Amino acid sequence: MKRAEKIENRGWYFDLVRMEKHRLKDSSPATPAMSLIFALDKQLDRILAEGLENRFARHSAMAKRVQDWADEHDLSMYAPEGFRSQTVTTVKNERGWDVSALNKFLLARGMRIANGYGALKNITFRIAHMGETQMEDVDELLEAMEEFLKKG
Repeated sequence: MKRAEKIENRGWYFDLVRMEKHRLKDSSPATPAMSLIFALDKQLDRILAEGLENRFARHSAMAKRVQDWADEHDLSMYAPEGFRSQTVTTVKNERGWDVSALNKFLLARGMRIANGYGALKNITFRIAHMGETQMEDVDELLEAMEEFLKKG
């Protein structure tokens, strides 16, 4: 809190100093989004039950699986080695795949990937492997992508 007190322009909604002052008065600085607080509480229970190290290891294993798949298809990662996220992989679309058509195919199967943002649209695509995603989910997605690519 001492560090937070020294920060100028802390914002309004997530101003921890202001929140602490209200907490001491047993009040809140604004109407809280209770559904989000309950959802956060539930998700924190899940995270703690799994254990942080286990969760990080699962995310890392899924990232490796996606990155290995991309390597098998002669696709490069957007981020250089050492700077890659363990929760989402951004792949360079060096083979010019139709990401919109791929997503349409995946959506029919209850899955999706994300196209690149702005100038990176169709130049990259992103595959998430975070939160409650399991290795089986990643494998199912990659198998569906293989099916799409074979249809060609």
